[in-house]
Amino acid sequence: MSPLAGSVSLWLGVASSWSGTPVPVRQGGAARGLGRRGPLQRGLLGLPARRLLRLCAIQFSVRAVAVVSPMPTIYPSPSACQGGPVSSIIALAGSPSADSRTVALTEQLAEWLRGHGHAVRVVRVRDLPAEALLGADAGDPAIAEVIAAVAEADGVIVASPVYKAAYCGVLKVLLDLLPHMVLAGKVVLPVLTGGGPVHMLALDYALRPVLQALGAHHVVPGAFVVDKHIERTPDGVRLAPEAEPGLTRVVDKFSAALT
Repeated sequence: MSPLAGSVSLWLGVASSWSGTPVPVRQGGAARGLGRRGPLQRGLLGLPARRLLRLCAIQFSVRAVAVVSPMPTIYPSPSACQGGPVSSIIALAGSPSADSRTVALTEQLAEWLRGHGHAVRVVRVRDLPAEALLGADAGDPAIAEVIAAVAEADGVIVASPVYKAAYCGVLKVLLDLLPHMVLAGKVVLPVLTGGGPVHMLALDYALRPVLQALGAHHVVPGAFVVDKHIERTPDGVRLAPEAEPGLTRVVDKFSAALT
């Protein structure tokens, strides 16, 4: 049905409900559906069909547009257009431990995000030159390369275990070397692991403020995972049933914010 026909049908239906009788429409000079005439009909029956249709079109064309919904526009995803990942993400895994559950969790998050079509790189902060980190040597080639990668990324994950009610010092020394406002315009996901739910406070009272100090205005709701819910395996990590659903929701929101 065209928008004009929809408006006429809608209008005639309303007129019929007002008058209690069907409104006749002239076709080929003959009127159909004649019956008792209400006040509204008596004012319309004398009009030729063409003038009646024109009146309906003028009065109710706006209503017809509202009734006839346009087809939704479907845009292809950036990955489909470019033949590549939607966006680039760098994940800073700040744990001093060689056998870290935090790093294993970060790798798992990265794998999920790759499944969303993103290019994800995980940087283990403990593998960077310790002397350059502690000496605040931003000119060290390895440190400079990570700083440049953070500056160029669309999204940043910052992960750390909770030590002494805050994120760990290994991560802190790297964050101190990042340029001012380096996280401006990026989507940032903070992730913490800890011994119990009480350590969750470090997410908003320790890690989030330093990310905002680096210019991050779009910090998505972070993730906190209790240590015992993370089990390292030869293939990566196994998450407890009570932890995985919340993490997948966090990853989905982070991915959606990037696209």
